[in-house]
Amino acid sequence: MSKIIAFFAGLLICCGAFAQNMVTIRGQLENAKGKLASIDIQKVPFTEELDSYAGFVNDDGSFVIQFALEKPVVAVFYHANNFAEVYIQPNDEMYIYADIKRFSESIKFTGNGDVHNNFLTKYNRTFSTAVAQQKARERIKNLTSAEYKDATNCERDDKLKMLTDYKHENPVTETFKEFMYAKIDCEWATDLMDYPFAYTMVTDSDFPDLPPDYYDFLDDIKLDNDIAVSLPMYSELLLKFISKKFRAYVSGGSYDSDKQYVDKYEFAKKYFKNKPLYYAQGQYIIDGTIYSKVEYLRDAYAEYMASCPYEDYKKVVKEKFEKASATGADVAAPDFQLVNAEGQQVTLQDLKGKVVYLDFWATWCGPCLKEMPASQQLKNHFANKDVEFVYVSVDEDANKWRSFIEEKAWDKKYHLLNDGLGLNSPVTNTYNIKGVPKYVIIDKNGIIRDSNAKRPSEMGVIRDIEGALRK
Repeated sequence: MSKIIAFFAGLLICCGAFAQNMVTIRGQLENAKGKLASIDIQKVPFTEELDSYAGFVNDDGSFVIQFALEKPVVAVFYHANNFAEVYIQPNDEMYIYADIKRFSESIKFTGNGDVHNNFLTKYNRTFSTAVAQQKARERIKNLTSAEYKDATNCERDDKLKMLTDYKHENPVTETFKEFMYAKIDCEWATDLMDYPFAYTMVTDSDFPDLPPDYYDFLDDIKLDNDIAVSLPMYSELLLKFISKKFRAYVSGGSYDSDKQYVDKYEFAKKYFKNKPLYYAQGQYIIDGTIYSKVEYLRDAYAEYMASCPYEDYKKVVKEKFEKASATGADVAAPDFQLVNAEGQQVTLQDLKGKVVYLDFWATWCGPCLKEMPASQQLKNHFANKDVEFVYVSVDEDANKWRSFIEEKAWDKKYHLLNDGLGLNSPVTNTYNIKGVPKYVIIDKNGIIRDSNAKRPSEMGVIRDIEGALRK
């Protein structure tokens, strides 16, 4: 699907507006608060990027949105911070009415496609309201884990009955039925998966005791479902499912967590195929480039690009992997020029001939600060060797950062500020830094030896730095 960007000149119509598979959504908004109404469709599950199709809202509240669509999708209708989940098929011609003052209660659909969206609206009004969410919190708080599981199973039965009763009287498509079955199962399984953590949040206590058979529901989930991949809840549940199964698979003994992404990439093959498999594998490659060592993923990436039949998936994975590979092991570390806490310019090139332990951190990052005493011990250990510890702050407030360095009485020479642009600066972008703390080891020749180095407090970090010294 080609990307179509909303514009404010009026009705947005894609190229070839009257071609085959056009969707036309007309509507009337009472008490409209803005000039645009839009349909937003997630491009691929790996990103938050959207195909956004917009229509101008006239003074009388009427609007028209048109776009080409290749296959049924789950989308979101937006106007003035109000939104509703919608199900759209190629060639749908729908009419949407809503009073913005009571949007959720008033929205309704007529025309081709209304049968699906009126059910979806009824379903969400029943099970996704603030009242329904409060009842869910009360179940978590007041029931035992076994009772909670029974109550969640009963709610799933109620949802299935609502769908069964509706489809007996209305001509819903097989694809929509599959979508709703997937949605119901995703909500059910997610509630059960999230229960232990949700319990700690609601009750402010430790994890609850679970009966031995609590997680048996994992064997009943139908997750290998191409249609459901477009549901954000489904894609999240897919990864939770694999993680739960994978933890049981590797339990007992030590395990190198840096290898988990490539191992989960392989592990997913045990349970999935088609879109769910390639979604999960693609996500593990992307996550591995951020939280692990991109060099570990090279074989998995090559296999993925050769075997995945979904070009939109491959495009995103390729972009993320190649960006991360630019600062992977055995690659020349990109130079940078930053200002230190003394106001002097410092470049990575200045440090050629020394091993650099590059520490991305922030004054607001608790885990970063917790590592600083261990970092000082590392500095002391390597005091008489060609090793330099360089701290790149991702703080946005330069004055607060400088005051913090002053307060701690840290050596200012290699405490550098990342342009005051946080995680959106050229340096963090170049080094693929999505969060802190993050550590990189660079050898004397300016070559990256470890793209996701151990923290200062971790076992083996001294060995890794010494290994870079020997290069």
